[in-house]
Amino acid sequence: MQFLMDGTIRQEQVIAFLRHLSGQIIMVWASLGAHKGWALHQWLRRCKRIHLEYLLGYAAELNPNEYGWAYLKTNPLANYCPADIKQLYETVVVAAEGVANQQLPRICSGQALLGSFIHATGLSIRFRYRTLLLQESIAPQFIAGLSKKMKDFLCINDCSTEQLKELLQQSIALKKLYKSGGRDLCLSGKTLAMLFEKPSLRTRISFQVAMTDLGGNAIYVKPEDIGGIGKREAIKDIARVLSRYVDGIMARTFEHSAVTELAAYATVPVINALTDWSHPCQAMADVLTILEHFGWLEGIKIAFIGDGNNVARSLAFACGKLDMKIVVASPAGYELDNETIRIANKESADRVRQTNDPREAVVGADVIYTDTWVSMGQEGQKQKRIAAFAGFQVNSELVKSAPAGVKIMHCLPAYRGFEITDEVAESADSIIFDQAENRLHCQRALLKKLMM
Repeated sequence: MQFLMDGTIRQEQVIAFLRHLSGQIIMVWASLGAHKGWALHQWLRRCKRIHLEYLLGYAAELNPNEYGWAYLKTNPLANYCPADIKQLYETVVVAAEGVANQQLPRICSGQALLGSFIHATGLSIRFRYRTLLLQESIAPQFIAGLSKKMKDFLCINDCSTEQLKELLQQSIALKKLYKSGGRDLCLSGKTLAMLFEKPSLRTRISFQVAMTDLGGNAIYVKPEDIGGIGKREAIKDIARVLSRYVDGIMARTFEHSAVTELAAYATVPVINALTDWSHPCQAMADVLTILEHFGWLEGIKIAFIGDGNNVARSLAFACGKLDMKIVVASPAGYELDNETIRIANKESADRVRQTNDPREAVVGADVIYTDTWVSMGQEGQKQKRIAAFAGFQVNSELVKSAPAGVKIMHCLPAYRGFEITDEVAESADSIIFDQAENRLHCQRALLKKLMM
């Protein structure tokens, strides 16, 4: 796309020509210097069908609050397959000859508009102030195999940044596919064993639906079905027996050591669907939700108000890997542990911070996140915890201390009137149920990655 930057052909001519092309969605972005065209070049070389999607913006002509976008939607193009950038350039230049200049359509509102296009094929474009950076320009169907193989999914910190981004891209692609009525039956004939020590709504249903969506089967195993995990039989024996019967194991347990031992002895993938120490599946759905609402992850600030628990820990690890920030506000004695903070801050010392002041935490926050004060297994501490967490409720007064439009998140179940008020949970800025929905889309991506 160098010709756009060189000005060898007027941008109006290109848009006029593209109006006559048949492509899925064509958006031309004039600022390709950020990635030097390499990733696009690799993508085009792999494409059997070209799906171009670039964004055209005249940053130099616009103030920081106003952007112009040119876009058009056309019909599917089956056989347009340039080998590389040079061939694409030549095709456009030749075809554009004689096309009269036309005024570019102008659409204002910038960030909101970009958010609606950002996931259309697999391009993830960061939009902040007057800077546009192409973070991932390879379509998701070509990402498989770029990062090292994952056997299990036990903790966010076990994964590389590339693996987490790959899971996000796959989640986006599968969500788009299923929303459009398509199907990917990549796990046809495969079976997932789902081991539960704790009751569940989102985890059980999302994994079971995800397996069905991908053409596979799921078996729900209650504690009493097998006499408890590690009680009637040793965990290492359960792992090796199940490995002979099924293609994957998902476990929702109290002790984190239970899932790590399952993974150590199983020859099939093991997924941590929640332990008292870690909840990586929830964190991935949360990150996907943030990406969808903001359009980027880098620099996003999360204010986590409440217990320094498994969800807070998984989010802290995610922030450390994905260049986000989190401030955890907890009463004394309920903070996030120092080791988690140390690990999450390996890349940058300011990614994760702890405070005892919820109002300090929400200053400058993009997201306010909370979770129950009394997790499963802590029922005997209920009154003590309710007393300790007084003053840590996410209510309208606390939200006023944050920037206008701050997003509200909760991993559910929510105990309204305790950690969050009904007013805030039901507010226009609440994205709680987007989080819940994205559990399904992330589970699909995770199962496909591990079990295909």
